[in-house]
Parts: sequence; C-alpha cells; structure tokens
Amino acid sequence: MAITVFAADHGVVAEGVSAYPQAVTREMLRNFLSGGAAISVLARAIGARLEVVDVGVVEPLRDCGGLVVARAGAGTAN
Repeated sequence: MAITVFAADHGVVAEGVSAYPQAVTREMLRNFLSGGAAISVLARAIGARLEVVDVGVVEPLRDCGGLVVARAGAGTAN
C-alpha cells in the first residue's frame, strides 16, 4: 500500500490570495520526508509507504533523500 503526495507551486500567490508564501511548499516537502507531517503519521499508522513527488515546486530541494523528482517546471504562471 502506498500514499503519494504531489507538490507544486502556483503563480496566483502573486495576487496575495494565498495564506502562505511559496517557500512554505519547500518546507512542507522536508516535513513530509522527515516523517513530521500528518500524512506521514497516517501512512505509518496504516503501514503504507509514503511517496513524495516534486512536480513543480518553485524552490526545488536538492538535498533530501527519498524525494521523487518529476518536475514539469518551476511552479505555474500567474
């Protein structure tokens, strides 16, 4: 059993409509991979493998093991 989380940023954040800046996406990836996020805890509780995929984070991680990189770009346009 596996749970897959796909992460990317959207450009609409430039309009001030997002609660968090794009830098938070990068930190959430770190949290997923280190086992600290709620989805990480749920995956462990049910014995599922957690797969984290970067499909377009503006600031990509280069130093985190376990991250699947399948980038379509660096976020989206506004």
